[in-house]
Amino acid sequence: MQMTDENRIKPNYRPKDNENCPCRSGEPFGKCCKSKNNEYYSLGKNYQNRKVIVNLTKSNARFEKVHQILFEITYTYGSSSISISKAIEYLKTLYSLLQDDIDEIKSYIPCNKGCSYCCYSLMLSTAIEAEYIRQYIKADFTEEQKNELLSYLRSNYDPEYSFKRLYELDEKGLNIAGKEYLKKILPCPFLKGDVCLIYEVRPFACRKHMVLSEAINCASGSRKEKRAQLQLFNPVRIGLDVMMQPVERYKGLWDKRTYPSTSIVKTVYEWFSKGFNGIDLEGL
Repeated sequence: MQMTDENRIKPNYRPKDNENCPCRSGEPFGKCCKSKNNEYYSLGKNYQNRKVIVNLTKSNARFEKVHQILFEITYTYGSSSISISKAIEYLKTLYSLLQDDIDEIKSYIPCNKGCSYCCYSLMLSTAIEAEYIRQYIKADFTEEQKNELLSYLRSNYDPEYSFKRLYELDEKGLNIAGKEYLKKILPCPFLKGDVCLIYEVRPFACRKHMVLSEAINCASGSRKEKRAQLQLFNPVRIGLDVMMQPVERYKGLWDKRTYPSTSIVKTVYEWFSKGFNGIDLEGL
């Protein structure tokens, strides 16, 4: 699996000299970052009618770092294997680079602590992401919290959204299933008082849910939100697939209907169906 120029966003905006500089210094662009010759791209306007401008030069630098990680995994390990702990190190680096991309638009989006509309969506993750979450729960949750969480997972599991059921669906079917799931108005097991208990280790599916529209548009069932499409979303998704390949324990966890093959994803209800001593790999 490779990243190509198709994964790159092209520059499509040049700030005017009298505009506020995209670096958010408060200074006019002409007196601030103009001399740096950075490239920029616009995501359009947000819910406040403000132009959402992203520093493409900085994003490209992060893009190259992701590319280097993928190259290192592919050509360093090749036919050999890596440990789960090493894969999680790569995962943390990808998450960190993605967060830097997200920070570029943080002042433009309504996504802040306490907003939990997106936490009623169907949450899917890869095996390595589930393992990262599992380790976090084992280390940071009390026994009481673990038991409460496990009880919630087991009592709210819906076989309609099982791996076997979702695996049968095409992209259109998955979109429909996602919309139907929102109608359940079932909060994520890790949501407590509008605060995510695993925010530091939340999966990619949660991290990429950034919107430029008003937060209320993300309310369960409305699906009227305007998503922000950042340059690193696709490369990081590819990175999740690439880092899974050399992990011996996860070999074979591929959706072979796609080309190139992508990692199999499941809900947290299934990954943790047997508790938190290990993720559930049965039935895959």
